[in-house]
Amino acid sequence: MLLKIIITAGFALLLLRLLLKRVDWASIEEHNRRYYNDDGDHLYYDRKLIRHKKRQAEKRQER
Repeated sequence: MLLKIIITAGFALLLLRLLLKRVDWASIEEHNRRYYNDDGDHLYYDRKLIRHKKRQAEKRQER
């Protein structure tokens, strides 16, 4: 029983290591960067926040 656990854990660690080694993290980061603006807000999930900031900036410019 213990031998099966050790073999399974070893196989899982080997598989995880191979998967992490082959991932091109730079291309993933480049792809993800398209969804964020310069302030670090997510363009989809932070739409209300972005709209609020834009309105505040417009009000400041009017004054």
